[in-house]
Amino acid sequence: MSWSVAFSVAEHADENMMDAYNLAICFGPSLLPVPSELNQVQYQANVIDLVKTFITHHAVIFDPMVPGPVYVKHTLPSGSGRELPTDPVRVATSQSSSHSPVLGQKDGTLQLTCVNRMASEVAETALRRRQASNSQKKAEQRDSNASSHTKSSSVG
Repeated sequence: MSWSVAFSVAEHADENMMDAYNLAICFGPSLLPVPSELNQVQYQANVIDLVKTFITHHAVIFDPMVPGPVYVKHTLPSGSGRELPTDPVRVATSQSSSHSPVLGQKDGTLQLTCVNRMASEVAETALRRRQASNSQKKAEQRDSNASSHTKSSSVG
């Protein structure tokens, strides 16, 4: 998958309704399938977050470290009289594919084995942010409930 193409599609979400999250929902299960013996719901949410992170941060994670096609957007000034090139994809320098992320299974858990450490660090950061956000929302709800309980007991 060309992450830069997916990013380009997501940039036009106002026109095509395919933001990074929607693209991750569509492509995530095929790109990183969760083994059947694991909790599909729990891990699929993580896969979607990971694929969304890959789409939104593709330039930091992959380009130009991972060999393969790189999307190049071709635009011409209107009225230039020139035609667009027929191949909007250029091929990066040929290297071994050891940088490609691979989803594997070991001891009943999902592991993302990737030579490129940055990809796994970005994914972990996204998961930590999500967990922190969920914890913060729960704390805010507790504070709100405590505040409303205090107000109702002081009124009566």
